[in-house]
Amino acid sequence: MTLLALARRLALAALPRTHACAVRTAITLPTLHSAASAATTAAHVRTLHTAGPACMPLKPARSAASFTFSTSYPRPAKGKAKGNGKTKGKAKGKRSSKAEAARDASVRLPSRLRLDKLRQSGPQASRIAKAGKASKAGKAGKASSAGGAGAAKRGAPAKAGKTSEAVKLFSQAMASEAAKSLAMRRQLRRETDQRSKEMQLRRAEHARKFALDVAAQDVAAQTAVATAGRRRRTAATAAPSDRAAESVLDVEADDGADAEPAMLSADSFDEMQLHPAVLAAVRDGLGFKVPTPVQASCIPQFIHGSHEAMLAAAETGTGKTAAYLAGAMHFLKREEDAALAVQAAAAAAAAAPATTAADASVFRVVEAVTAGGVAVSPTAGLAGLRKLRRPRALVLVPSRDLVAQVSAAAKLMSHHAKLRVAGIHSGMAQAAITQALSAPLDLLVSTPGMVNALVADGQMALSQTRLVVVDEADSLFDESFAAETEPIVAAVRAAAAAAAAAAAAASATSGRSTPCRFLLTTATLPKTLSATLQRHFASLRRVLTPGLHRTQPKLVQMFLRLDGSTTKRNMLLEILRRAVLTTSRIIVFCNRRAECANVAAFLRAKQFDVVEMSSASDVADRADALARFLNPALARPKRGAAAAAAAATAATTAGSGAEQRAGDGARPMIMVATDIASRGLDTTQVGHVVLFDFPQTTIDYLHRVGRTARNGTAGRATSIVTKRDAALAELISSAVKRRRILA
Repeated sequence: MTLLALARRLALAALPRTHACAVRTAITLPTLHSAASAATTAAHVRTLHTAGPACMPLKPARSAASFTFSTSYPRPAKGKAKGNGKTKGKAKGKRSSKAEAARDASVRLPSRLRLDKLRQSGPQASRIAKAGKASKAGKAGKASSAGGAGAAKRGAPAKAGKTSEAVKLFSQAMASEAAKSLAMRRQLRRETDQRSKEMQLRRAEHARKFALDVAAQDVAAQTAVATAGRRRRTAATAAPSDRAAESVLDVEADDGADAEPAMLSADSFDEMQLHPAVLAAVRDGLGFKVPTPVQASCIPQFIHGSHEAMLAAAETGTGKTAAYLAGAMHFLKREEDAALAVQAAAAAAAAAPATTAADASVFRVVEAVTAGGVAVSPTAGLAGLRKLRRPRALVLVPSRDLVAQVSAAAKLMSHHAKLRVAGIHSGMAQAAITQALSAPLDLLVSTPGMVNALVADGQMALSQTRLVVVDEADSLFDESFAAETEPIVAAVRAAAAAAAAAAAAASATSGRSTPCRFLLTTATLPKTLSATLQRHFASLRRVLTPGLHRTQPKLVQMFLRLDGSTTKRNMLLEILRRAVLTTSRIIVFCNRRAECANVAAFLRAKQFDVVEMSSASDVADRADALARFLNPALARPKRGAAAAAAAATAATTAGSGAEQRAGDGARPMIMVATDIASRGLDTTQVGHVVLFDFPQTTIDYLHRVGRTARNGTAGRATSIVTKRDAALAELISSAVKRRRILA
């Protein structure tokens, strides 16, 4: 037998049975090959024997990661049912009615949310539990032996310690949750306050930027009323000839904005003392017989005044275009008459028999084409005024569509006034632009960006420009156009000052020393525009009508609030189905180009005749759409002559159909447009305007609804209002109901 086997037997025989397994394990671990190993094994066995049961049984070590912790609290042990020798079921049957009622009342909530459970989880409940356990322990100590009492005393503090530890943990958790909730509420309050401050700043900026200048309008309205009364009293006491002479003398003394000319308005175009050619242009070219209020006030003050700049502010559809065109053409014709008079006086002083008063009319027909300021024909009296690629007057408008419209009206007047007019915009071909500038130009209608581009390319110069008309001044002096409009104003002023200095230095009687003048028109007067004009024109004269910042008196306005019962498109369909029964021309306004295209496609799918007008469309397409929309003859389908005659006869006899329901004999047509169609366009035929998207400012609202009810006609405006637009819609509707100024 080997030494290892002998040592194992001796160890097993000496130890109790409970340590046999441990000894086997301990002996098998070392490998004994020598006597020293045997001695070591014996010492190890003695150590195990001395340790006794405290080190047994042996278990493998566990790492900290293998332990799991539970946050659930230990449930209290269920007590046994007590009874007087009866069974458990009978004892349950003897519960009180209060306990049953409490159990029935708390059955609706889970046990962890019941009120009694929550009350027992507080610190006071733990103290009550400790007191109850202590009293029970005292009673048990009296009834039992000293050893049992000591055991009860040792166990009670242990259980109380566990309960207090659980309560402490629960209190800490609740305190941390309350702190987190308080921090979140404070953060939310700070964010809310920050957003409120940002909204207040944004509203203040919006009010500063888009607020309408109501104070100046009120002063001007009071002045106009007082002036009208004084003019009526003067008309009753003075003869017309005396009154005209007095007004001319007073106008000559006018040297600034503070001086007030006597002729503030006129009841007819004859009383305005317009140039005969311009008077014929207004009557025969445009067909105006009686001036509108803005024309009666603006034209006399401009043509008889000597102030540098004048602002004519009036509501939409009151004839501002004809007013500034008549004033501009009168200015140009009087300038020509002055040049011809100077030329005739010089010829008479030189005793030239060939030059007579009858030959003065030749100077109106013969136009000298000059290059670089040198006259080709020295006998022409207008060679010093009319030069190649140098317009004498500028009309600035914000869009290319307005360029076409204003130039068309100016050309109608130019046939009678004998002036050359051209309209140039960026959508035209270069050949058309070159042709327009190939001859001396009296009046040019263009956009500020196009004028700057022509000047920068050397195709045009502003050295001969002495009159600048700014149409839609609230747009052209806004942030979007101010950088293009202000350089033109500065260039014209510099050219006029240089020409005056050169004429004074040369002492030339035939030189041109006419100061430059500015005529501005607008349908709205924001405070920013007033400040900008005051900065650029110190001696600005204002002509404001009493209806400024108010909607037209014959305009019926309706605000439809959108709720969850329908959609905007369905509401639009219902509005249009009723509108086509009374009118044939309807405009639907949208805020964005993408929405404009979507609404147009939706209405086409519903079998409506729709044209689209936005900046996303091509210039030629926009012009064609506008022409078809404004001209009812172009909107009708192309048919043969016989079919057209038969259809007209049938429609006359039947007296029904869409054309007759429309009221004016034209097929109903709808234009879906953005704000590009809300400014300056002559849409007298439009009978209904629908605001599919509510505007963001009162200025945009005035321009949009101003597309109908123009020149004294009736019209309707329907607005679809969402929750986002409720505040502005309420402001506008209350002002309309009370007939107040929109501010």
